[in-house]
Amino acid sequence: MASVRFTDLQARPTEFLDMTSLTLDEFQHLVSPFETAFQAHMAAWRLDGKPRTARRFTVYQNCPLPTPEDRLLFIFQ
Repeated sequence: MASVRFTDLQARPTEFLDMTSLTLDEFQHLVSPFETAFQAHMAAWRLDGKPRTARRFTVYQNCPLPTPEDRLLFIFQ
């Protein structure tokens, strides 16, 4: 299954609504609080559930979910 990107779906509002049950405006209002909570969580915890001790979290160039919108859309799928 191919990944769906926010930039691809935002041009198709009806399909976006079908996929997320949110309008684009509602989704945009959720992005900022979600990203704040996500960054706070990733600052303290690693992806395997252990406390983060050595390196800080960064989004790599080849990250499958590079933007906050893509990360939130992944949760809604």
